[in-house]
Amino acid sequence: MISQRSPSHDYNESTPRRTTPDRCQSGATDGLGGRPGNAARRRACHRLKAPRPPRDRTQPEMKISKLPTTIINLVQPAVVGLAMRLYVLTEGRRGKAKAKPNVLTFYETGIVHSLFETMLMSPALDSWQIRVEEKQHGKWVDLWLRDVKGGDPVRIEAGDLYRGKPDKVNSDAQKLKDLNVKSKARSSWFLALVRDLQVEIKENRTKNQKRPANSKTRKLPLDPKGVLVARIKKSMMRTGGIDPGLVEFDERLVRVFSIYRPGAKGDLFGVILFKVKT
Repeated sequence: MISQRSPSHDYNESTPRRTTPDRCQSGATDGLGGRPGNAARRRACHRLKAPRPPRDRTQPEMKISKLPTTIINLVQPAVVGLAMRLYVLTEGRRGKAKAKPNVLTFYETGIVHSLFETMLMSPALDSWQIRVEEKQHGKWVDLWLRDVKGGDPVRIEAGDLYRGKPDKVNSDAQKLKDLNVKSKARSSWFLALVRDLQVEIKENRTKNQKRPANSKTRKLPLDPKGVLVARIKKSMMRTGGIDPGLVEFDERLVRVFSIYRPGAKGDLFGVILFKVKT
């Protein structure tokens, strides 16, 4: 016997049909406590937001932890403190100007030792063991850090970076990469000291003044950080420059500051923290 359906339950095509999506379908659950059936009809609010700007593919995004940010932020107080000591010790002394060094002419080891002292006094690094001129497998490392609880160390090499002379960056990065093969490091970094920014800014200003008024080429940067970033990007793109296969560069780990010196203009000092690819 075939039962007949009630007229009140007859199917009407104009009536919207309630559907519940499967678990594997998008919108099976709205994540807000609503029923799965309502999730299929919920408006996609995430599509109404502004699209995310495209990432610059020429500069890969690098994960930066608290440690490298703290270290590069400590460079300025370390260099300023060293500049004050050099001025007090050398001002008024007899002799030639070469006997009166400043932070732009002082040897890099002195800057590293000043940074080491500043790192020891930093409360942000109180849970880290910090050593200077540490010997690792027959090679010396400028700065060595390790958590007091143990684990892999962090190695940092430092050196001057002049225009057209990236050999120091490449050689020290290769040394840290070789050390990582013998004993694994948590991370390895190269701290580049840039002390010839004033000369490059002066040259860029002269070139911009000689540039034709109707020229469509972009003007050379004159702000100190822009000059330094442009130099690094140009060096990493050309043959014989900084090897992008050895180090990673991120603009967030670039600092440029001016150091006051009585009787003279402020000395521009730049610093870059490269991450060594291991």
